[in-house]
Amino acid sequence: MPTTTATTTTSPIDTATKAAKNAFYVTVGLGVMGFQQAKEGQEGMRNWFETQVSDGKTQFETFTSQLPKLDGVSKSWEAQAKQLEERLTALEDRFEAILDSLQANLPEQAAELMKQARDAAKTARAQLKDLVSRGSEPQAA
Repeated sequence: MPTTTATTTTSPIDTATKAAKNAFYVTVGLGVMGFQQAKEGQEGMRNWFETQVSDGKTQFETFTSQLPKLDGVSKSWEAQAKQLEERLTALEDRFEAILDSLQANLPEQAAELMKQARDAAKTARAQLKDLVSRGSEPQAA
């Protein structure tokens, strides 16, 4: 019995068609995979963003809850500064009274020099007070 072998030959058009189909399927598969990865990346980015917003809200709430405490500290500081300024003014007045009596007992030329020195010291103190008070005021934004 003679054996016959079927030879199948494919035409170049069939080969090109198969190659085109395979390329199309590969392209579609890669597109689907790329879309899935993009979606996963989008979800990851959304989760990260939501976490950041949540953390920001928590930090803001913590900060705003501390504001009343800071206001109390500020008022306490202002009261202490005012009390210190009153004490320093009283001390300065007493010191001036002592210097007045000392100046009254000096000869005329020495008394005039002492008066000039005291005036210069008063000016310097006033400038220093002004500088300190400007430094303690809140800065405008």
